[in-house]
Amino acid sequence: MLIGVDAYPINHSPNNYPRPEMFDPDRFLNKRSKPGTEHLHQFVSTGPNDLNWGDGIQACPGRFFANSSLKVSLAHLLTHYRIMPVAGSEGKGKQTGDFLRPNGLFSPNVGSQVMFQSRN
Repeated sequence: MLIGVDAYPINHSPNNYPRPEMFDPDRFLNKRSKPGTEHLHQFVSTGPNDLNWGDGIQACPGRFFANSSLKVSLAHLLTHYRIMPVAGSEGKGKQTGDFLRPNGLFSPNVGSQVMFQSRN
């Protein structure tokens, strides 16, 4: 038996996030700017409103390693490569509605292509 929590409604709730349907790169920075919340809303946070890594004794113990690995990998990519979409590849593959999974996750459009160009 597989039991899971659908985090989509939590992550898209207007009670938790103003304008949850819009991309806001400063969303969590703004939430941490309020007095008393400086150490909350981190990428590795767990709790009733941060279920992406689980919660309690079931919280993912590897989330700190994953966090560091993602930062190092992203820093390497951004400092060593220019990353650009390949013109005309965005529409290939699945339709937009096909990206949403039953558990609230999104899958990438496997028909899209990006080009990595060395900065050297």
